[in-house]
Amino acid sequence: MKRTNRRIRELQIRFKGILTILFLAAAIAGVIWFVRTRPPKVVQEGVSHIQEMESQEVSQVEDTIREAEVTKRRKEREEKLAEAKKKLEEENKKAQDEAAKKEQDAQELLEASVNDTMAQIERGEIDVWSLFGDVFILGDSRSEPFSYYNLLDETRVFAIKGANLRKADQGVSQAQAANVPNLIFTYGLNDANGNWATALDFIAKYEEVIEQYKAVLPDAKIFIASIAGVTDRAISGSPALAQIPAYNQAIRDLCEEKGYFYIECETLLTEHEDLYAPDGEHFNRDLYDYWGQLMIREVLLHEGAGGADQADTADAGKQGDTPEAEKKDETAQPQAAAGQVSEGDTVDGAESGEASGEETAGGTESGEATEGETSGGAESGNGSEEETAGGTESGNGSEGETAGGAESGEVSEGDADSGAEPEDISEEP
Repeated sequence: MKRTNRRIRELQIRFKGILTILFLAAAIAGVIWFVRTRPPKVVQEGVSHIQEMESQEVSQVEDTIREAEVTKRRKEREEKLAEAKKKLEEENKKAQDEAAKKEQDAQELLEASVNDTMAQIERGEIDVWSLFGDVFILGDSRSEPFSYYNLLDETRVFAIKGANLRKADQGVSQAQAANVPNLIFTYGLNDANGNWATALDFIAKYEEVIEQYKAVLPDAKIFIASIAGVTDRAISGSPALAQIPAYNQAIRDLCEEKGYFYIECETLLTEHEDLYAPDGEHFNRDLYDYWGQLMIREVLLHEGAGGADQADTADAGKQGDTPEAEKKDETAQPQAAAGQVSEGDTVDGAESGEASGEETAGGTESGEATEGETSGGAESGNGSEEETAGGTESGNGSEGETAGGAESGEVSEGDADSGAEPEDISEEP
Protein backbone atom coordinates (compact mmCIF):
# COMPACT_ATOMS: atom_id res chain seq x y z
CA MET A 1 0.00 0.00 0.00
CA LYS A 2 2.77 2.42 0.85
CA ARG A 3 4.58 1.49 -2.30
CA THR A 4 1.48 2.26 -4.38
CA ASN A 5 1.04 5.72 -2.82
CA ARG A 6 4.68 6.62 -3.48
CA ARG A 7 4.27 5.63 -7.10
CA ILE A 8 1.23 7.81 -7.47
CA ARG A 9 3.05 10.86 -6.02
CA GLU A 10 5.93 10.35 -8.44
CA LEU A 11 3.53 10.25 -11.36
CA GLN A 12 1.85 13.43 -10.17
CA ILE A 13 5.19 15.25 -9.97
CA ARG A 14 6.15 14.13 -13.44
CA PHE A 15 2.80 15.22 -14.82
CA LYS A 16 3.16 18.69 -13.30
CA GLY A 17 6.60 19.03 -14.88
CA ILE A 18 5.27 18.04 -18.25
CA LEU A 19 2.45 20.57 -17.94
CA THR A 20 4.91 23.28 -16.99
CA ILE A 21 7.09 22.53 -20.00
CA LEU A 22 4.07 22.53 -22.30
CA PHE A 23 2.89 25.84 -20.91
CA LEU A 24 6.27 27.46 -21.43
CA ALA A 25 6.46 26.08 -24.96
CA ALA A 26 3.01 27.40 -25.70
CA ALA A 27 3.95 30.83 -24.34
CA ILE A 28 7.14 30.97 -26.44
CA ALA A 29 5.24 29.86 -29.53
CA GLY A 30 2.65 32.55 -28.89
CA VAL A 31 5.28 35.25 -28.60
CA ILE A 32 6.93 34.09 -31.80
CA TRP A 33 3.59 34.02 -33.62
CA PHE A 34 2.69 37.48 -32.37
CA VAL A 35 5.99 38.97 -33.45
CA ARG A 36 5.86 37.37 -36.90
CA THR A 37 2.25 38.21 -37.58
CA ARG A 38 2.35 41.79 -36.22
CA PRO A 39 1.93 44.33 -39.10
CA PRO A 40 4.99 46.53 -39.86
CA LYS A 41 4.94 50.08 -38.54
CA VAL A 42 4.65 51.55 -42.04
CA VAL A 43 1.62 49.40 -42.76
CA GLN A 44 0.06 50.42 -39.49
CA GLU A 45 0.64 54.09 -40.27
CA GLY A 46 -0.82 53.59 -43.74
CA VAL A 47 -3.87 51.86 -42.33
CA SER A 48 -4.29 54.64 -39.80
CA HIS A 49 -3.97 57.25 -42.56
CA ILE A 50 -6.60 55.50 -44.66
CA GLN A 51 -8.92 55.19 -41.70
CA GLU A 52 -8.46 58.86 -40.99
CA MET A 53 -9.17 59.74 -44.62
CA GLU A 54 -12.32 57.59 -44.56
CA SER A 55 -13.70 59.89 -41.91
CA GLN A 56 -13.05 62.98 -44.08
CA GLU A 57 -15.09 64.41 -46.90
CA VAL A 58 -14.19 63.68 -50.52
CA SER A 59 -12.97 67.25 -51.21
CA GLN A 60 -10.59 67.10 -48.27
CA VAL A 61 -9.19 63.80 -49.51
CA GLU A 62 -8.68 65.27 -52.99
CA ASP A 63 -6.87 68.28 -51.53
CA THR A 64 -4.60 66.02 -49.53
CA ILE A 65 -3.72 63.93 -52.60
CA ARG A 66 -3.17 67.07 -54.68
CA GLU A 67 -0.88 68.59 -52.07
CA ALA A 68 1.19 65.43 -52.04
CA GLU A 69 1.50 65.57 -55.83
CA VAL A 70 2.46 69.24 -55.70
CA THR A 71 5.18 68.57 -53.15
CA LYS A 72 6.57 65.74 -55.23
CA ARG A 73 6.54 67.70 -58.47
CA ARG A 74 7.99 70.79 -56.82
CA LYS A 75 10.89 68.78 -55.54
CA GLU A 76 11.45 67.29 -58.99
CA ARG A 77 11.42 70.76 -60.55
CA GLU A 78 13.84 72.12 -57.99
CA GLU A 79 16.22 69.27 -58.69
CA LYS A 80 15.95 69.81 -62.45
CA LEU A 81 16.39 73.54 -62.07
CA ALA A 82 19.45 73.10 -59.87
CA GLU A 83 20.94 70.68 -62.38
CA ALA A 84 20.23 73.01 -65.31
CA LYS A 85 21.65 75.97 -63.40
CA LYS A 86 24.84 74.08 -62.68
CA LYS A 87 25.13 73.04 -66.32
CA LEU A 88 24.53 76.61 -67.46
CA GLU A 89 27.22 77.94 -65.12
CA GLU A 90 29.66 75.37 -66.47
CA GLU A 91 28.82 76.33 -70.05
CA ASN A 92 29.20 80.03 -69.25
CA LYS A 93 32.57 79.45 -67.63
CA LYS A 94 33.70 77.39 -70.58
CA ALA A 95 32.58 80.12 -73.00
CA GLN A 96 34.35 82.79 -70.95
CA ASP A 97 37.55 80.73 -70.83
CA GLU A 98 37.41 80.20 -74.59
CA ALA A 99 36.81 83.91 -75.19
CA ALA A 100 39.70 84.83 -72.88
CA LYS A 101 41.96 82.35 -74.71
CA LYS A 102 41.00 83.80 -78.09
CA GLU A 103 41.60 87.32 -76.81
CA GLN A 104 44.98 86.32 -75.42
CA ASP A 105 45.96 84.65 -78.70
CA ALA A 106 44.86 87.71 -80.67
CA GLN A 107 46.84 89.99 -78.34
CA GLU A 108 49.95 87.84 -78.74
CA LEU A 109 49.62 87.96 -82.53
CA LEU A 110 49.16 91.73 -82.39
CA GLU A 111 52.23 92.18 -80.18
CA ALA A 112 54.28 90.00 -82.52
CA SER A 113 53.16 92.10 -85.48
CA VAL A 114 53.94 95.37 -83.66
CA ASN A 115 57.35 94.06 -82.60
CA ASP A 116 58.09 93.19 -86.22
CA THR A 117 57.06 96.69 -87.31
CA MET A 118 59.27 98.29 -84.66
CA ALA A 119 62.19 96.13 -85.78
CA GLN A 120 61.68 97.34 -89.34
CA ILE A 121 61.67 100.94 -88.09
CA GLU A 122 64.95 100.38 -86.26
CA ARG A 123 66.48 98.85 -89.42
CA GLY A 124 65.40 101.90 -91.42
CA GLU A 125 62.96 99.90 -93.58
CA ILE A 126 59.96 101.93 -92.38
CA ASP A 127 59.83 105.66 -91.63
CA VAL A 128 58.24 105.95 -88.21
CA TRP A 129 56.49 109.19 -89.14
CA SER A 130 54.67 107.51 -92.03
CA LEU A 131 52.61 105.68 -89.39
CA PHE A 132 51.25 108.87 -87.78
CA GLY A 133 48.57 109.54 -90.39
CA ASP A 134 45.71 109.08 -87.92
CA VAL A 135 47.32 110.75 -84.90
CA PHE A 136 46.82 114.22 -83.41
CA ILE A 137 49.42 115.48 -80.91
CA LEU A 138 48.87 118.17 -78.27
CA GLY A 139 51.51 119.74 -76.06
CA ASP A 140 54.00 122.51 -75.32
CA SER A 141 57.34 123.55 -76.81
CA ARG A 142 58.58 119.98 -76.66
CA SER A 143 55.85 119.09 -79.18
CA GLU A 144 56.28 122.12 -81.47
CA PRO A 145 59.14 120.46 -83.42
CA PHE A 146 56.78 117.74 -84.67
CA SER A 147 55.54 120.32 -87.17
CA TYR A 148 58.50 122.65 -87.76
CA TYR A 149 60.84 119.70 -88.31
CA ASN A 150 58.18 118.58 -90.85
CA LEU A 151 57.77 115.27 -89.09
CA LEU A 152 53.99 115.70 -89.04
CA ASP A 153 51.57 117.93 -90.89
CA GLU A 154 50.96 121.12 -88.92
CA THR A 155 47.21 120.41 -88.97
CA ARG A 156 47.92 117.33 -86.84
CA VAL A 157 49.86 119.20 -84.14
CA PHE A 158 48.60 121.69 -81.55
CA ALA A 159 51.56 122.90 -79.50
CA ILE A 160 52.29 126.28 -77.93
CA LYS A 161 55.59 127.35 -76.45
CA GLY A 162 55.25 127.76 -72.68
CA ALA A 163 51.80 126.13 -72.66
CA ASN A 164 50.42 124.24 -69.71
CA LEU A 165 47.03 122.63 -69.21
CA ARG A 166 45.31 125.99 -68.79
CA LYS A 167 45.82 126.58 -72.50
CA ALA A 168 45.20 123.02 -73.66
CA ASP A 169 41.52 123.58 -74.44
CA GLN A 170 42.48 126.03 -77.21
CA GLY A 171 43.19 123.11 -79.53
CA VAL A 172 39.71 121.57 -79.39
CA SER A 173 38.51 123.07 -82.67
CA GLN A 174 41.71 122.09 -84.50
CA ALA A 175 41.47 118.51 -83.20
CA GLN A 176 37.82 118.35 -84.20
CA ALA A 177 38.69 119.52 -87.71
CA ALA A 178 41.46 116.90 -88.01
CA ASN A 179 38.95 114.23 -86.88
CA VAL A 180 41.50 111.45 -86.31
CA PRO A 181 40.97 108.41 -84.06
CA ASN A 182 44.03 108.88 -81.84
CA LEU A 183 44.76 111.84 -79.55
CA ILE A 184 48.16 112.00 -77.82
CA PHE A 185 48.51 114.49 -74.94
CA THR A 186 52.10 115.44 -74.04
CA TYR A 187 51.58 118.17 -71.42
CA GLY A 188 53.35 118.36 -68.09
CA LEU A 189 56.79 119.97 -68.37
CA ASN A 190 55.56 123.49 -67.66
CA ASP A 191 52.84 122.23 -65.31
CA ALA A 192 55.41 120.52 -63.09
CA ASN A 193 57.49 123.69 -63.00
CA GLY A 194 55.47 125.35 -60.24
CA ASN A 195 52.18 125.96 -62.07
CA TRP A 196 50.10 123.79 -59.72
CA ALA A 197 50.13 123.48 -55.98
CA THR A 198 50.07 119.68 -56.12
CA ALA A 199 50.07 116.84 -58.62
CA LEU A 200 46.41 116.21 -57.72
CA ASP A 201 45.45 119.71 -58.88
CA PHE A 202 47.37 119.07 -62.09
CA ILE A 203 45.63 115.78 -62.78
CA ALA A 204 42.18 117.21 -62.03
CA LYS A 205 42.75 119.80 -64.75
CA TYR A 206 44.11 117.12 -67.10
CA GLU A 207 40.90 115.12 -66.66
CA GLU A 208 38.80 118.21 -67.34
CA VAL A 209 40.74 119.00 -70.53
CA ILE A 210 40.41 115.46 -71.87
CA GLU A 211 36.67 115.51 -71.29
CA GLN A 212 36.46 118.66 -73.45
CA TYR A 213 38.14 116.82 -76.32
CA LYS A 214 36.02 113.71 -75.83
CA ALA A 215 32.91 115.87 -76.06
CA VAL A 216 33.68 116.66 -79.72
CA LEU A 217 35.55 113.43 -80.56
CA PRO A 218 33.75 110.73 -78.54
CA ASP A 219 35.20 107.87 -80.60
CA ALA A 220 38.83 108.96 -80.32
CA LYS A 221 41.26 106.90 -78.27
CA ILE A 222 43.09 108.87 -75.60
CA PHE A 223 46.84 108.46 -75.10
CA ILE A 224 48.75 110.38 -72.43
CA ALA A 225 52.53 110.55 -72.63
CA SER A 226 54.43 110.65 -69.39
CA ILE A 227 56.65 113.66 -68.81
CA ALA A 228 60.14 112.84 -70.06
CA GLY A 229 62.63 113.59 -67.31
CA VAL A 230 65.06 116.49 -67.30
CA THR A 231 68.76 116.55 -66.52
CA ASP A 232 70.29 117.45 -63.17
CA ARG A 233 71.37 120.74 -64.68
CA ALA A 234 67.75 121.62 -65.49
CA ILE A 235 66.63 120.69 -61.96
CA SER A 236 69.36 122.83 -60.41
CA GLY A 237 67.99 125.80 -62.38
CA SER A 238 64.31 124.93 -61.74
CA PRO A 239 64.00 122.82 -58.56
CA ALA A 240 60.26 122.40 -59.05
CA LEU A 241 61.01 120.04 -61.96
CA ALA A 242 62.06 117.44 -59.38
CA GLN A 243 58.28 116.82 -59.03
CA ILE A 244 58.11 115.17 -62.45
CA PRO A 245 58.05 111.58 -61.05
CA ALA A 246 55.09 112.45 -58.82
CA TYR A 247 53.27 114.03 -61.77
CA ASN A 248 53.93 110.93 -63.88
CA GLN A 249 52.45 108.71 -61.19
CA ALA A 250 49.34 110.89 -61.18
CA ILE A 251 49.11 110.50 -64.97
CA ARG A 252 49.47 106.72 -64.69
CA ASP A 253 46.73 106.58 -62.05
CA LEU A 254 44.39 108.63 -64.25
CA CYS A 255 44.97 106.27 -67.20
CA GLU A 256 44.22 103.22 -65.06
CA GLU A 257 41.09 104.81 -63.64
CA LYS A 258 39.67 106.03 -66.94
CA GLY A 259 41.01 103.36 -69.28
CA TYR A 260 43.27 105.77 -71.18
CA PHE A 261 46.53 104.50 -72.70
CA TYR A 262 49.75 105.46 -70.93
CA ILE A 263 52.91 106.10 -72.99
CA GLU A 264 56.09 105.49 -71.01
CA CYS A 265 58.65 108.19 -71.92
CA GLU A 266 61.12 108.05 -69.04
CA THR A 267 63.59 106.10 -71.21
CA LEU A 268 64.23 109.21 -73.29
CA LEU A 269 66.36 110.58 -70.44
CA THR A 270 67.84 107.33 -69.18
CA GLU A 271 68.88 106.07 -72.63
CA HIS A 272 69.29 109.20 -74.74
CA GLU A 273 70.41 112.02 -72.46
CA ASP A 274 73.11 112.82 -75.02
CA LEU A 275 70.35 113.92 -77.42
CA TYR A 276 68.94 116.52 -75.01
CA ALA A 277 69.39 120.22 -75.75
CA PRO A 278 71.89 122.15 -73.58
CA ASP A 279 69.10 123.39 -71.29
CA GLY A 280 68.45 119.79 -70.20
CA GLU A 281 64.71 120.12 -70.86
CA HIS A 282 64.21 120.13 -74.62
CA PHE A 283 65.27 117.66 -77.31
CA ASN A 284 67.53 117.71 -80.34
CA ARG A 285 66.12 116.55 -83.68
CA ASP A 286 67.37 112.95 -83.44
CA LEU A 287 65.59 112.33 -80.14
CA TYR A 288 62.20 112.84 -81.80
CA ASP A 289 62.62 109.60 -83.75
CA TYR A 290 62.91 107.70 -80.47
CA TRP A 291 60.00 109.60 -78.98
CA GLY A 292 57.94 108.84 -82.07
CA GLN A 293 58.71 105.12 -81.69
CA LEU A 294 57.46 105.11 -78.11
CA MET A 295 54.24 106.81 -79.19
CA ILE A 296 53.47 104.76 -82.29
CA ARG A 297 54.13 101.48 -80.50
CA GLU A 298 51.30 102.19 -78.05
CA VAL A 299 49.03 103.38 -80.86
CA LEU A 300 49.60 100.17 -82.85
CA LEU A 301 49.12 97.96 -79.79
CA HIS A 302 45.69 99.48 -79.22
CA GLU A 303 44.70 99.85 -82.85
CA GLY A 304 41.62 97.67 -82.45
CA ALA A 305 40.42 99.30 -79.22
CA GLY A 306 37.34 101.51 -79.29
CA GLY A 307 37.88 105.00 -77.95
CA ALA A 308 34.28 105.36 -76.79
CA ASP A 309 34.63 102.16 -74.77
CA GLN A 310 37.73 103.17 -72.80
CA ALA A 311 35.80 104.24 -69.71
CA ASP A 312 33.52 101.19 -69.92
CA THR A 313 36.54 98.88 -70.04
CA ALA A 314 38.06 100.56 -66.98
CA ASP A 315 34.80 100.23 -65.00
CA ALA A 316 34.40 96.60 -66.01
CA GLY A 317 37.95 95.84 -64.96
CA LYS A 318 37.20 97.07 -61.42
CA GLN A 319 34.30 94.65 -61.19
CA GLY A 320 36.25 91.69 -62.56
CA ASP A 321 34.17 91.36 -65.67
CA THR A 322 34.41 92.71 -69.16
CA PRO A 323 31.48 93.95 -71.27
CA GLU A 324 32.03 90.97 -73.59
CA ALA A 325 31.64 88.54 -70.69
CA GLU A 326 28.43 90.29 -69.62
CA LYS A 327 26.99 89.87 -73.12
CA LYS A 328 27.81 86.18 -73.06
CA ASP A 329 26.05 85.79 -69.73
CA GLU A 330 22.97 87.56 -71.10
CA THR A 331 22.72 85.39 -74.21
CA ALA A 332 23.49 82.16 -72.38
CA GLN A 333 20.85 82.51 -69.67
CA PRO A 334 17.78 81.58 -71.79
CA GLN A 335 19.38 78.35 -73.05
CA ALA A 336 18.43 75.98 -70.21
CA ALA A 337 17.06 72.57 -71.26
CA ALA A 338 13.39 72.28 -72.21
CA GLY A 339 11.04 70.95 -69.61
CA GLN A 340 12.54 72.95 -66.73
CA VAL A 341 9.90 74.95 -64.96
CA SER A 342 9.76 76.82 -61.73
CA GLU A 343 7.34 77.15 -58.89
CA GLY A 344 3.85 78.20 -59.80
CA ASP A 345 2.89 75.51 -62.37
CA THR A 346 -0.58 73.98 -62.05
CA VAL A 347 -1.56 70.33 -62.12
CA ASP A 348 -4.23 68.77 -64.30
CA GLY A 349 -5.87 72.13 -64.82
CA ALA A 350 -6.40 72.69 -61.08
CA GLU A 351 -6.96 76.28 -60.06
CA SER A 352 -4.10 78.16 -58.46
CA GLY A 353 -4.34 78.53 -54.71
CA GLU A 354 -5.55 75.00 -54.04
CA ALA A 355 -2.21 74.01 -52.62
CA SER A 356 0.29 75.75 -50.36
CA GLY A 357 2.27 78.47 -52.12
CA GLU A 358 -0.50 78.51 -54.79
CA GLU A 359 1.31 75.76 -56.62
CA THR A 360 -0.17 72.65 -58.19
CA ALA A 361 1.59 70.00 -60.18
CA GLY A 362 1.50 68.39 -63.61
CA GLY A 363 0.32 69.17 -67.13
CA THR A 364 3.15 71.57 -68.04
CA GLU A 365 4.25 72.06 -71.59
CA SER A 366 7.91 71.66 -72.54
CA GLY A 367 10.08 74.75 -72.26
CA GLU A 368 11.26 76.98 -69.46
CA ALA A 369 9.04 79.21 -67.41
CA THR A 370 9.98 81.80 -64.87
CA GLU A 371 8.69 81.96 -61.31
CA GLY A 372 5.03 82.74 -60.93
CA GLU A 373 3.94 81.09 -64.22
CA THR A 374 1.11 78.56 -64.30
CA SER A 375 1.46 75.58 -66.54
CA GLY A 376 -2.07 74.65 -67.39
CA GLY A 377 -1.11 76.68 -70.48
CA ALA A 378 2.46 77.66 -69.66
CA GLU A 379 4.28 79.11 -72.63
CA SER A 380 7.55 77.43 -73.50
CA GLY A 381 10.85 79.29 -73.79
CA ASN A 382 10.12 82.26 -71.57
CA GLY A 383 13.68 82.57 -70.39
CA SER A 384 15.56 81.78 -67.22
CA GLU A 385 15.05 83.47 -63.90
CA GLU A 386 18.66 84.59 -63.89
CA GLU A 387 18.51 86.49 -67.17
CA THR A 388 19.98 89.92 -66.99
CA ALA A 389 19.20 92.90 -69.11
CA GLY A 390 21.20 95.54 -70.84
CA GLY A 391 24.90 96.21 -71.00
CA THR A 392 27.10 98.87 -69.67
CA GLU A 393 26.47 102.32 -70.91
CA SER A 394 29.16 104.27 -72.65
CA GLY A 395 31.50 106.07 -70.33
CA ASN A 396 31.73 109.20 -72.41
CA GLY A 397 30.16 111.46 -69.79
CA SER A 398 32.06 114.28 -68.22
CA GLU A 399 32.09 112.83 -64.72
CA GLY A 400 34.23 114.76 -62.39
CA GLU A 401 34.47 117.63 -64.90
CA THR A 402 34.89 121.03 -63.38
CA ALA A 403 33.45 124.11 -65.01
CA GLY A 404 35.34 127.31 -65.79
CA GLY A 405 37.20 129.44 -63.36
CA ALA A 406 40.62 129.12 -61.84
CA GLU A 407 41.56 125.76 -60.39
CA SER A 408 42.04 125.47 -56.63
CA GLY A 409 45.66 125.49 -55.73
CA GLU A 410 46.75 127.34 -58.91
CA VAL A 411 49.66 129.63 -58.67
CA SER A 412 51.02 132.22 -61.03
CA GLU A 413 51.66 130.78 -64.50
CA GLY A 414 55.29 129.97 -65.13
CA ASP A 415 57.19 128.80 -68.15
CA ALA A 416 59.78 126.08 -68.18
CA ASP A 417 60.40 126.92 -71.86
CA SER A 418 61.63 130.42 -71.37
CA GLY A 419 65.12 129.23 -72.21
CA ALA A 420 66.66 129.10 -75.65
CA GLU A 421 65.41 126.74 -78.36
CA PRO A 422 67.53 123.64 -79.13
CA GLU A 423 70.82 124.64 -80.64
CA ASP A 424 70.55 122.41 -83.67
CA ILE A 425 67.17 123.78 -84.84
CA SER A 426 67.70 125.18 -88.31
CA GLU A 427 64.22 126.60 -88.90
CA GLU A 428 61.81 128.46 -86.73
CA PRO A 429 58.06 127.80 -87.04
